[in-house]
Amino acid sequence: MGEELAMVTYTFNDARLADGLLRSVPTWSVRPQRVLVVDDGSATAYAPPQMPEGAPPVAIERLDENRGPAGAKAHGLAAVADSDMVLSVDCDIRPAPYWVAHAKELLAEEGVGLVGGIITCDAGSGPTARYMARYDILDFDPQKTGFLTGNIWLMRGEVWTAVGGFGAHSGPTHEDFAFCRRLAEQGYVLRRVEDAPVRQVRRMSRRALAAQHSRYTGASVRAVVERKSLWDGLGPIVQLVSMRMSSAVQRGEDVFVYLELLLFARLMLDLFAARTRFVPQGPLDVAEFRAALMGRLEPYPTVRGLLEDDLADASPAPPGGCTGARDVWETLLDMFTPFIRAGVFDRLEREGVATLRREDAENAFDFHYLAPNADAPATDGGVK
Repeated sequence: MGEELAMVTYTFNDARLADGLLRSVPTWSVRPQRVLVVDDGSATAYAPPQMPEGAPPVAIERLDENRGPAGAKAHGLAAVADSDMVLSVDCDIRPAPYWVAHAKELLAEEGVGLVGGIITCDAGSGPTARYMARYDILDFDPQKTGFLTGNIWLMRGEVWTAVGGFGAHSGPTHEDFAFCRRLAEQGYVLRRVEDAPVRQVRRMSRRALAAQHSRYTGASVRAVVERKSLWDGLGPIVQLVSMRMSSAVQRGEDVFVYLELLLFARLMLDLFAARTRFVPQGPLDVAEFRAALMGRLEPYPTVRGLLEDDLADASPAPPGGCTGARDVWETLLDMFTPFIRAGVFDRLEREGVATLRREDAENAFDFHYLAPNADAPATDGGVK
């Protein structure tokens, strides 16, 4: 009798995505013998779709309250770690039918503790989806980075137990960093499937994208700002944003310039909310940053109004903070000046904002826990 493969996935108010993943399993060349869905406190209890004859049985474990991605994953992996092999797949992930087969071959190599994949975005054709398809590619070479993104993993159950899972990690995210660190400390090798695509299909709103970008980059930016300086932390971001905006304009994607503006503004507001010590004296006054930002957009009231709407659910910064940094923020925001002079913001004012507003009206976004008020649930089912 062959080794047992268990699959575990996780859902929180995104049943459409979980349904699509489960329906895709019978098309895989190597299929799990058991499937567990962890319902991470969804408003409506998750019920699996009707599965074809011969599909693996699906069990549901519903958590009483939402624990966040890391908590749900820790619960699910522990529940199936008694299997020989464990496949952890986020519900918005669609691996190629032969991905598991290729991952098993890598897992059989000596010393390998975890196998992951390269994740690309395939979430529609709107402006935000196009931006994600271009830039949200999770391509971490584990031999160089010591990291495998947690969207999809294959491991042996005994490895999860041997390293103690995520250990003392208690945050709602970044459990993949914690787990990869623990594996490395105990001498396990990380491998990645190079020749089988993995798609992420969650339809994200601009607000969700901005919130996610800030969540996953903010901590490292804050650490550099506080350990070194404001410019050490934000300088590389300015360079990257400027490069991406130039590339976007060359390709006729003016709306990407707005998305870069939104992502940068949301990151900054979240840094203020976290009481980041931008200067040795401590936090700075968020009002001065907001004044500088919105002042740049004063000639473009439609762009400014959209940005204010898209930042509405950012956490408010505590009052107070050192003043006198307006010139610093003006210098930082100069990265947008060449695009203002080139007429990009005029075009956004005339056409781009309307395009983004239409995206809001025409697309049904999947729920995202970081922007629950921004996303209307999609209703179509099936495998995308």
